[in-house]
Amino acid sequence: MIVIEQPGGEHYNIRPSDIAFEPLIGGVKCGAFGMNAIEQTAAHLISFFQEKKAWVSFTLGELKEFLDCHGWESACPLYGLTGDWEHWGEETPVTPCESRVFVTTTSPDTYAVTDLFIKRCKGTA
Repeated sequence: MIVIEQPGGEHYNIRPSDIAFEPLIGGVKCGAFGMNAIEQTAAHLISFFQEKKAWVSFTLGELKEFLDCHGWESACPLYGLTGDWEHWGEETPVTPCESRVFVTTTSPDTYAVTDLFIKRCKGTA
């Protein structure tokens, strides 16, 4: 399920402020996404929503601007979040798996998170 909150509308039961993380030292809950780099990406995205105080839809430009303002890497702002990732050992590259989507497009230039992303960050999925 895609989660997009509108001003004055209904709110998803888990709020961005309900999720604790350390964006500079390890990301969201340990092991939430299986790779530190993806957890770091998720932590930055949660920080974006915490600043907005809602699960809003966004463009890559808005997200990159936010990341740049905080001095965080913005080259791949959704790294690992557009699908689940599998790693089969050091010789095998990490590959996307479409079975679990954490961030999806809602229009050609707009993105939103799924309830799976929120629950995974909160530690309830």
